[in-house]
Amino acid sequence: DGPAKPKAPIPTVAELRAAIPKECFQYNVAYSLFLVLRDAVVMAAIFYTATSLLRVPGGADGPLAAWEWAGWAVYGFAMGSAMIGWWVLAHECGHGGFSRHKLLNDSVGWVLHSALLVPYFSWQFSHAKHHSKTNHLMEGETHVPDTREEVRSLGFEALHRVVGDDCFAVIQLFNHLVVGWPAYLLFNVTGGRRLNGTSVSKPVPVQGGGLVDHFRPSSALFPDSWRVRIGLSTLGVAITLSALAFASRAHGVKAVAVLYGVPYLWTNFWLVLYTWLQHTDLTVPHYGDEDWTWVKGALCTID
Repeated sequence: DGPAKPKAPIPTVAELRAAIPKECFQYNVAYSLFLVLRDAVVMAAIFYTATSLLRVPGGADGPLAAWEWAGWAVYGFAMGSAMIGWWVLAHECGHGGFSRHKLLNDSVGWVLHSALLVPYFSWQFSHAKHHSKTNHLMEGETHVPDTREEVRSLGFEALHRVVGDDCFAVIQLFNHLVVGWPAYLLFNVTGGRRLNGTSVSKPVPVQGGGLVDHFRPSSALFPDSWRVRIGLSTLGVAITLSALAFASRAHGVKAVAVLYGVPYLWTNFWLVLYTWLQHTDLTVPHYGDEDWTWVKGALCTID
């Protein structure tokens, strides 16, 4: 086979930054705001088209025909796919990439993420931790793989033997793409094994007898200096939930489930799918304390 090829040296942060075109670091607030408006117009057009052509479930004019349910299924996919645009823009706000103005970034991000039931500042903090510790087996945040022992203790290994490869794959897809995102926000599932220097249990991290979540200002996930921002994040989600409850009372639960609930699930589907693919592959390593560096972790993603 010949001699082994020498490994290429790992680039420095400065070398990586120098390789990125300069225009990628330039702000264009007008274009950023245009993208928010563009996605709003797309969502409004999808909503108007669907409600003009289809009867809304739960109305007084009888049950829907099969073709109408099929139409609502198409609507859910289309609307959820459009809503991910706002999700990504709010993500850019959290990174400070939307504009050079922090107040504008946080204001737009809070509104957009709250509308999608995402606690903006809470996720901003945990996501920053994710980027600061990417692919760290102990302190990484989100998409931290389970060890063989953890998989066995959860019963997944035994379940795999019972149901077989195909059925187990379906179960995994459902767990990740449907349950995964809410489970992360509520219980920090797939979060780090170590928090503030202290080991936490998995799959549901618990520290000091309490759950680690994204909604309580007292959650161990956040420093005390972030308590007001965490409270504002939870307030934003509560406002959206209140609006949905009011709409359900006025128009029926079925209508809200079809108009918002199904698109919401599709938005979560896309969010988890592309981030899952970015961080999960047989060729992508995750590092322990002795081997991890920021550059190695950041480069071990699939983009």
